[in-house]
Amino acid sequence: MNRPRGRLSTGTRLLVLSAFIPTLAVALALWILMLCLFIIPLFIVYLIRRHSGKLSYNSKAGRPDPGDACNLYVQHDEGASNIPFDRTNDVSKIIGCNTRNVQYRWDVFDKALNKLTLPPEKPVKALDFGAGCLRESYHLASLGIHVDAVDLDVEQLKLSYDQYDWSSLKSKPVMHDAREWRSNQSGREYDLILAFDVLEHVHALDDTVELLRDRLTADGMMFVTVPNRVTLFERYWRMENNRRRRNGVMDTSGGPHVNFKTPREWKRFFSGKGFVVDAHEMGIGFFVNDMWQGLFGVPIRLFQEPIVRKGAALAGWNYKPRSFETIFYPRWLMKYANELDEALKSVLKERWAWNLFVLRREP
Repeated sequence: MNRPRGRLSTGTRLLVLSAFIPTLAVALALWILMLCLFIIPLFIVYLIRRHSGKLSYNSKAGRPDPGDACNLYVQHDEGASNIPFDRTNDVSKIIGCNTRNVQYRWDVFDKALNKLTLPPEKPVKALDFGAGCLRESYHLASLGIHVDAVDLDVEQLKLSYDQYDWSSLKSKPVMHDAREWRSNQSGREYDLILAFDVLEHVHALDDTVELLRDRLTADGMMFVTVPNRVTLFERYWRMENNRRRRNGVMDTSGGPHVNFKTPREWKRFFSGKGFVVDAHEMGIGFFVNDMWQGLFGVPIRLFQEPIVRKGAALAGWNYKPRSFETIFYPRWLMKYANELDEALKSVLKERWAWNLFVLRREP
């Protein structure tokens, strides 16, 4: 007898519940304990920073604005849902990122970009390496910069391209398959190179960074974001990477993280590859990233997410991956946690999640 889709047998329900409920109870108990321990100091720090006029952008701004600080118009249609790692509705990482239920903003890249001076007759040429959903390519094109957008997934570039309104822009990015781009480097030089959230995914890290350095003009700059390996999420990625290596699996899709370094190790690495570190900042704070989202997100991904996915699949439910863990770090709570991060940044910045680098070629 065929059971209607979405109906589970009593045995299957009991099996799913018996695996899910104990871990859920532990997670909820830990969440309540964390909330009791931290809510008062979080609120006190928030009030102090509010009274002193030092609140972060996240606490002032309310809900995310897709065109925030860029005045960029992004159009969306049904195709946007098919884009992997869709950030077409986010702000450009040149100015910040809406992530971890926090609206992060920084100016380290914008300040450096304002220092990029070239003769008026020479247009600025930029490379968006690992361009993904073209969010940063669109930002640069809106500034009149000529962009080569390079990615392993050309279909993602094409899907993303259709989500933006290019009609008012004089310059549009030229899209390249990363493999073809690497094999054809004749005469290509760039005044600006973006490598945002890409180097941690690259297997041939040394060769890739040396190639990017060689494509940079003498006075050019490279903007880089790379993670900090001491954070809980990076420890999780590293564990997954080690597991694949033990099993003889090499994932070249560009999805998993395969390179792990501390801020100091990244500095030494770039210096050893012929770069000068012009500026270095840290983004995404310790309490938001580790004490809340890492502490709950990593165990949930390891132990509960597979059960939730399996149960949803058996029941025929449409379940968005990782949506379950987000109930443990709502926006209102992350607003307070972010203010504590900002207040203690000078002490805990080595535990923040992202490195933001501005690099130049050695003379």
